[in-house]
Amino acid sequence: MDEKIYLKILNSYTIGPSELIIVILQSPGYALKPGYTLESEDSAKRWTIINRYVELLTNNKASLYEGEEIAYIRSTPHRDKLEEFVEKHVEQERKGELMYRLQGIGHRSKPEQGERLVLMKT
Repeated sequence: MDEKIYLKILNSYTIGPSELIIVILQSPGYALKPGYTLESEDSAKRWTIINRYVELLTNNKASLYEGEEIAYIRSTPHRDKLEEFVEKHVEQERKGELMYRLQGIGHRSKPEQGERLVLMKT
């Protein structure tokens, strides 16, 4: 990878003692693979990509990129929230927003909304 690839954090969530989910705008045509490292431009903190994270209503599974590892989480929103759930996910896909599961390297903090991370192959 000769030129740097930057990813902007749209949102982040802590999901366990050492894991978190980030929402980013995906670089067109480029898969973020397990084992790749993301480094903060501001703090120099690093995170390892575990896999892509996808919420599903059905058992239909699809990958955007060849060889992509995805953790599929089956969601069952209350029927009153179903339409809202579907609209949210359709809008996220339309905008190119994807979720990834990460683990901090030597820390347990998450990147902040708006923070820029540099993709590094390891």
